[in-house]
Amino acid sequence: MNHGKWLLVGEVDQKMLFRGMFHDLLNQAVLGFFIILAAALFFVKIVEHRLAGTLKVLLERAQSIRRGSYGKPQPDSQFEKAPQEYRILMDAMNEMAETVRCKIDLLEASEQKFKSLFDHHLHAVCTFDLQGHYTSANAVCLSDTGYTLEEFISLRYDKLLHPDDWGRLETALGRLKNGQADEFKITVITKEGQLRRLYNSVIPIYSGSDITGAFCVAKDITVQLQAEALLRASEEKYRFLTESSSDMISVHDRGAVYKMVTPASSALFGYEPEELFNRCAFDFIHPEDLQPVGLTHQKIWEASAVESVTYRMRRKDGTYVWVESKSRKVHSESEGETVVVVTRDISERKQAELALTEVNKKLLHQAEQDGLTQIPNRRRFDNTLRSEWRRAARTESPISMILLDIDYFKAYNDTFGHLSGDECLKKVAAILRDNLLRETDLVARFGGEEFAVLLPHTDLEGALVVAEHLRKAVEAAGLPHPKSRIGEVVTISLGVASLKSPLPHEPTELIEQADRALYNAKKQRNHVEAYTATA
Repeated sequence: MNHGKWLLVGEVDQKMLFRGMFHDLLNQAVLGFFIILAAALFFVKIVEHRLAGTLKVLLERAQSIRRGSYGKPQPDSQFEKAPQEYRILMDAMNEMAETVRCKIDLLEASEQKFKSLFDHHLHAVCTFDLQGHYTSANAVCLSDTGYTLEEFISLRYDKLLHPDDWGRLETALGRLKNGQADEFKITVITKEGQLRRLYNSVIPIYSGSDITGAFCVAKDITVQLQAEALLRASEEKYRFLTESSSDMISVHDRGAVYKMVTPASSALFGYEPEELFNRCAFDFIHPEDLQPVGLTHQKIWEASAVESVTYRMRRKDGTYVWVESKSRKVHSESEGETVVVVTRDISERKQAELALTEVNKKLLHQAEQDGLTQIPNRRRFDNTLRSEWRRAARTESPISMILLDIDYFKAYNDTFGHLSGDECLKKVAAILRDNLLRETDLVARFGGEEFAVLLPHTDLEGALVVAEHLRKAVEAAGLPHPKSRIGEVVTISLGVASLKSPLPHEPTELIEQADRALYNAKKQRNHVEAYTATA
């Protein structure tokens, strides 16, 4: 075989040659297109998977915010790889959630402050709607009116206010509907039928842009108005006296020496102006008043304000007269700095002030006295209990209390009528009062047919002796009670409690223990029961 090279020579169709090359190129292009398409679809699937996870995280965060979960979520490692636009969206959602949480915290804190202000306000505070129905009240309001909260919120203003004041409140309601606050005086009728004069300030309550009701802060001015009436009467007398006579005007140097005196000195002190000239004013002042007058004189020279002082000044006949001096430092070119003093006789005013003080004492006594039984009322008892409680804590001494109730008193009222029931309460109160031997012991009407006895510096044994003595005294009085289930006369049941150092912070525990003991005593009637831990 010849292994040499061969050369083939022949004809080739040019069209067939290019057509084959074209088909080859076309096949390669189609194959490349499908490869690129497959790669693109694969890339889209990857991106779609990543975006689906990102959108799921965003959706879950939105739903948690909607449910009230405003805290910042734990970081998600996959979400950190999300596109920047999604991370910015998540940050915005978290910032909005944090803002909402902060506002909720502020709102809750504000609500708590408002509740504390409402509950612990020194004056009576209540709310009512635009129809005049009361919707809430603090403890002072309930105490002043005598109603429970349930009773109070069932009232409308026409059940609480005096009829003469209905129109005034309706005017306030009209102003409130226009968003205007109001202040006015009204008369309230308490649950017990007592009249109280109140100074009210009412402020609209808004819910969004709508007015739904009003806050009302009421200050009890009953005693104040009574005192002001007495004071006006005394001021009228004083004004008549001062307008009928001239005040004495005088000028003094730094040493309080008279440099000028008006003729009114003759009527006021019995001295003519020339008799006072160049004499020191301190020479005529009562020794007990020298210090306050001296301090006032010093303050005048240190400042330019008007200073007032009352004191006694000796007249020419040796008697003393109460005067009031108003002084002010002045400056003139000719005399330099001097003090001008206007002095007037206030003897009548002093007497009126003393009388007013006495009247205030009587008013205070009336405010703490039970009108029916003429013994101290619950207010006086509570005040005395707090005072004696502090004393007992300070001296580490025991303190005891007796809470007692008239047996079958309702049956007594049903038999004899309420007027006879009132007379029975008076007689029982008198028996209790007359059978307490120490001045420090206090009996008070606690409410209805209940009475309370406070026994400072008394242990349980001593309190039981006093309770038994009172029980026997009432029974021995022989007040008829045919409807009693334990006899023919009025009897009482008594609960006794006693505490000793260290005492609780508040005395309510003593009252509660006495009340539990009374509950047990009433199971037997005409009986004394001491509180025990199992009572």
